[in-house]
Amino acid sequence: MQSISDKAIEKRLSADMVLGVSYSALVSLKYRVDESLKANGLYKDPVGERFLAQIDCDWNRFTHSPSSWGVAVRTEILDTVVSDFIKRNPRGVVINFGAGLCTRFWRISTPEITWVEIDFPEMIAFRKKLNEPFVENHIFFPGSLSNPNILKELAVYSDKPVLFIAEGVLMYLAEEEVKGLFCGVAEIFPYSEILFEAISSSFMFLKRMFQKTQFKWSLDRGDEVEKWDKKIKFIEEWFYADRHKEMLHSFRRALFVFPFFRKTLKIVHIKVVS
Repeated sequence: MQSISDKAIEKRLSADMVLGVSYSALVSLKYRVDESLKANGLYKDPVGERFLAQIDCDWNRFTHSPSSWGVAVRTEILDTVVSDFIKRNPRGVVINFGAGLCTRFWRISTPEITWVEIDFPEMIAFRKKLNEPFVENHIFFPGSLSNPNILKELAVYSDKPVLFIAEGVLMYLAEEEVKGLFCGVAEIFPYSEILFEAISSSFMFLKRMFQKTQFKWSLDRGDEVEKWDKKIKFIEEWFYADRHKEMLHSFRRALFVFPFFRKTLKIVHIKVVS
């Protein structure tokens, strides 16, 4: 695990600087820190806590909701699986798409791993103002998944074991965009794995109907992506509903008995095979 110096906060940054780029980055940060501050939380995120303290925002707008449970469970799953990748590939590369204000690097990385954070230039510029110290193996790369050349620009890492992370990102892309991304990874990165968050088609339908969200892509079964390219191999998937249900209201826990609700949110792990 890397460490971060206890640098004094000289001034707070306005949340308006990031709201136009990624509202979800603030939501994820708030709920992740809420869990970190619990005495018996699922993890500790001191850097996230420091980020939160530096951002001038009405954090009360992000009231406790099932989403806070989802962020906590998602963080726990991803931290565990990424840590396993690092143990298996101590000199590998982690590429984090849509990094936002993610602080996973500070929780689980090692000095030997190369860690690349990718997000819009505005988001990276905002993050660089958060007193985050320079570390040689922690790289910030301005870019977007909508750029068809993004994988070619990362091809410098193609001869190494690479883990791509897409947390809270792919559901906002069209299926053809996701397919193009996965097939591009299979073509350029022969030693790679992808760890991504996915939502079910029923969950997307309900969100679009009642909350007018901009979700475009859903995945009911993780192995469905194997049909896109013969080099893509499904490894495993983890449903949020199978973890820490005690954190939820009894009514919502009861709903998870039904597959329709249990399989709404998940993390999927796939790899590229020869």
